[in-house]
Parts: sequence; C-alpha cells; structure tokens
Amino acid sequence: GITTSSWIFDCMILQAGGKLISDDGKKALFNSNEARESLDYLIKTLKEVAYKTQGFDNQNDFIAGKNGIVVGSCVSKAFMEKDIKFNYGIAPLPGFRKNGVIVSGTNVVIFKKDPEKEAAAWKFLKWFTEPAQTAFWSLKTSYVPVRRSALETPLMRDAFAGDPRLKAPISQLEYSDYEPRMPEWYNGRQILEQTLDKALTEKGDSMTYLNEANEKINLELNPGK
Repeated sequence: GITTSSWIFDCMILQAGGKLISDDGKKALFNSNEARESLDYLIKTLKEVAYKTQGFDNQNDFIAGKNGIVVGSCVSKAFMEKDIKFNYGIAPLPGFRKNGVIVSGTNVVIFKKDPEKEAAAWKFLKWFTEPAQTAFWSLKTSYVPVRRSALETPLMRDAFAGDPRLKAPISQLEYSDYEPRMPEWYNGRQILEQTLDKALTEKGDSMTYLNEANEKINLELNPGK
C-alpha cells in the first residue's frame, strides 16, 4: 500500500544521488534525472505490485492483513502496534545508489515576546531535551530521540535489548539529511505533495508532473521574481 508522501519521495531522490534544491536555496531540482528515476519507480510499482491509498489507509490495511508492507515514518509504530495481532518487522528504508533518509518531525519553538515566558520556556526545553527525558519520550512516541546521548541511557539500552526492531530508525542516522530549512519550503512541500498525488493517481509521464512542480516551487523560492 503506497500513500502520497513528499518525505518518502525526498528520500528516494537522495538515494538516487540527487538533491532537492540548489546549495544557495534558489533553485528547485525536482525535475532532475534522479527525481525522474524515483517517480518512474513509484509509478511502475503502482502498476505492477502495489496500490495507492489515501492518508494512513495503508497502515489500516496492514493492520487488517490486506497488504504486507508499509513504507513510512518510524512514528507509525506508535499508532499501529496496539492493533497489530501478528508478528511484524521494522527495517531501514532500502537504498539505491546510496543510502539516504530525511530526518523530519515536529518543531519546538520559543516565541520572542515576553522575557519571563521565554525564560520559562527555555528552562522547560533544557529539561525536555535531557537524555533521560528524550529517551522516555522517544520510546513512548517512536520518534528518534533528539540527542545521541539518550541512546546510552539504561532505559533505551533495556528497550533495545527487549525489542531489536527499535534499532532500525537509529541505524539510519549515520546517513541522514534534512528537508530545506527555510520558510519558503512550507509551501514548496505542499506543492510537491499535491503534484505527487496527481502523478500517482494518473500514472502519466513523470517529467510532465516534475516540471510542473519544479516551476511552482521555484516561484516559492524566489518570491517577487
């Protein structure tokens, strides 16, 4: 079961040896040969061995035994495991020319408005990101802990010993990367997601979709031009 995911598509581009945007952040690279290879692979997979789902329906189908593989974030485990009634495994994303994975998740932000509230928020943030707390948070949510030292806590060591599947996301950190870290990427991501959904539904010529997305994302990266 395949669902539309710009995050997974980004990972595939990196694995093919490509990049998402130029180093100066001004040029989208979603119509590259690597992007074309990645989208061609997804479309071919849908035509031959998979089917497209909406939202998280692929996870629901996995729980119900209607499909055998779900590709997604490690956080899926926290949402699925209470309902899974069979043995299952967790593996790192498969690579292509190289391994590559995007680290993604919710941001924690302190707003600069009230000095007293800023100080309190910073105090909480320091506590929240200490090894003991982030280890506990990681095991309860299935997110990767926010600092590497959490992996050495007794809590996480015991968890890894009891469930080796938990090591799969951690093993990818050595070759991890990020989405573009700029305000303009919020809209860029939405454009990419919408274009991917169209491509995976229609299954037409990959470069037609990628050129369309690239043009729109370039307008976001270069406002006013």
